[in-house]
Amino acid sequence: MNSKVGIKITFFNKYKLRILMIILFIFVIIGYIYKIDLMVGLFEVYFSSCVLYGFIKNDMIKVIIKIFSIVYLIGQLIAYGFNIEVLKTYVSINNGDGAINSIASTMFPLILAFMINYIYQSINKKNKV
Repeated sequence: MNSKVGIKITFFNKYKLRILMIILFIFVIIGYIYKIDLMVGLFEVYFSSCVLYGFIKNDMIKVIIKIFSIVYLIGQLIAYGFNIEVLKTYVSINNGDGAINSIASTMFPLILAFMINYIYQSINKKNKV
C-alpha cells in the first residue's frame, strides 16, 4: 500500500511543473477572452517563467527566476493597484481594440532579481569566511 502512495507522490512531483503550466495557460486564455489586463500580464510571464525553469539546468538561474517571479508579482500588484501605466505589463489601448506590452515592467524586476541574488551571495560569502 505504501508503494502506491509513493508512486502517486512521485507522479505528481514529476509532472507538477507541466500541470502548473497548463493551469497558467488556461488563465492567460481566460484573461484574453474577458480582456482582464492584470490576469493576462501576470499569467503570461509566469507561464514563460515555468517554461524557462523547466529547461534550464543551472541552479543559479533557477534561483533568479524564483526571485524574478516574486518581485514581478509585487510590481504588477503595485502597478495595477496605483494605476502606474509604465509598470503594467499588458495595457489595453483604443478601448480594448489593441494592446501593448511594456518592456520596463519586465526589465525592472529582472534587474532587481540579479541584484538581490548578487547581494545575497556576497553576504553568504562574507559569513562563511
